Amino acid sequence: MKFLERLKTYERDSVPDKVLQKVKTLTKSPEFSIEKMQKASKAAGGLARWCKAIREYAESVIIVRPLQAQQIKMTEELKVAEEAVQIK
Repeated sequence: MKFLERLKTYERDSVPDKVLQKVKTLTKSPEFSIEKMQKASKAAGGLARWCKAIREYAESVIIVRPLQAQQIKMTEELKVAEEAVQIK
């Protein structure tokens, strides 16, 4: 059960680039088919789906993180500007 717990608690917000590249290579290859793996083994199919989901999530985090940082910065700037307006 340790393996299943490791999958459930995997830190998906910080997938190392080296791991992400390997997973991308694997999941985007023509031989990678969730359907084929599901036919061979339900466990393999589930693990294949998990790998693909982690890859997609990690790729989206790469795009979203800078936008979140920008939003935080702009929110702080807005707060400062609103305080300046209140003073005036």
